[in-house]
Amino acid sequence: MNDDLVHRPAPRGKRLLAFFFDYLLIVAYFLVLAAVSLGLTAVVNPPPISSPYVFDLIAFVTTVLPVILYFTLAEGGGRQATWGKRRVGIQVTAVDHKPLTYRQSFIRSLIKFAPWQIAHTSLFHIPGWPWAFETIGAASLVGLVVAQGLALLYILCLLFTPTGRTPYDWLAGTMVVARQKNELPTMEHET
Repeated sequence: MNDDLVHRPAPRGKRLLAFFFDYLLIVAYFLVLAAVSLGLTAVVNPPPISSPYVFDLIAFVTTVLPVILYFTLAEGGGRQATWGKRRVGIQVTAVDHKPLTYRQSFIRSLIKFAPWQIAHTSLFHIPGWPWAFETIGAASLVGLVVAQGLALLYILCLLFTPTGRTPYDWLAGTMVVARQKNELPTMEHET
């Protein structure tokens, strides 16, 4: 099989469509999480959480971390692709076209979703958030600007660099490539 065909950068439209499909899974998970949370709250009636650190920890453990782990395990696994990427025929590889290691996949996912966690942390440290906030402190404002700036940088790099590689791809040593329809990767993984 022609190595150049297998490892050409994935079309940007396919990458965006793949993320849309994966986002559908994320939303479905959040709906289940919300239903379970509401059910538990109705039964247990826990005391209100006032600490922004506790809010942030709960948000990280129940939302951000599971998504990071989903992307890490799916892209670091034998198929090198999430459900969305598989649907559109793309995968993640190391820049040397070797199989992605779980370490690379974790670094990629951690950096990819860092803006989300930065935004959570910033929001939870706004006094009164989310129901009755009054002023946004300087640290929260800076965090929100950084989170939005990183997300914008990711999108701009995806759309306007020749290979579509984003900062999380550069830092993890990865790239997203088109996969041949009949290609079944045979991968050996390092941990």
